[in-house]
Amino acid sequence: MKIKLPKNPSLVTLPPKAELAILLIKAELKNLKFINDLTQKGIDASAGLSDLSELILAVVGFNGGTTDEIHEWYCQRQLKLTENIDPSDGKALWKQAFYFYVDLINKKREWDAGG
Repeated sequence: MKIKLPKNPSLVTLPPKAELAILLIKAELKNLKFINDLTQKGIDASAGLSDLSELILAVVGFNGGTTDEIHEWYCQRQLKLTENIDPSDGKALWKQAFYFYVDLINKKREWDAGG
């Protein structure tokens, strides 16, 4: 399912919890992209990698604990989203963070349903 973002984002009000999750995701995607770019240039920047996954997953509602499978899916999805983004393009980064949030909500529903 592809969700279309509104042309005028000020017309949409997100719940504070969703906004927090999206802002955290955006910060983590930006950081991951930066670290990956440095690594590709031969610079070990892994010490600067922030891992907000536990916080993000808790904000989204994975309160009952997560599994290695969820973390693996989370990391793979995150890497996919950062492949072609420009961290200086705030709008594109926000869009990717929003899509990742929607993916997390869908994954939570799937996980809650036992899948």
